[in-house]
Amino acid sequence: MEGSHPAREHVARRLIALFSGGIDSPDDIKMALDSISKDFQTDLRVM
Repeated sequence: MEGSHPAREHVARRLIALFSGGIDSPDDIKMALDSISKDFQTDLRVM
């Protein structure tokens, strides 16, 4: 994606890793995305 935001690229990579690792339950995906969101929010506070 040309000109895409680094956070969007990060989430896309994490989602691919989740599906590649065999996670396909909606609850597991939501929990993983919540974790990604918390990690990203923490990173922003450090900046």
